[in-house]
Amino acid sequence: MRLKEQGVTDFKVSPIPCSGIEECRTALLKASKGILKENFIEGMACNDGCIGGAACLTHDAKDRKLVDDYGREATEKTIKDAIDILNFT
Repeated sequence: MRLKEQGVTDFKVSPIPCSGIEECRTALLKASKGILKENFIEGMACNDGCIGGAACLTHDAKDRKLVDDYGREATEKTIKDAIDILNFT
């Protein structure tokens, strides 16, 4: 989204989601050898992602729903919005 906010329109994102450390390792190895066809790696060390951060014990569907609900309530909808709220000088 940041590229779009800056007016860049000719970049096509081709992400690869990696669920778990082994998928992350494989994608990074392919990227280092120049054979990864995607141009963006979304790496999640925890399988299906960590809710609440690493070593968190809340990983079930109810917890994911709570995180998603909280995200929908956010007033900041872009990266710029989120950064601007931190620059309250």
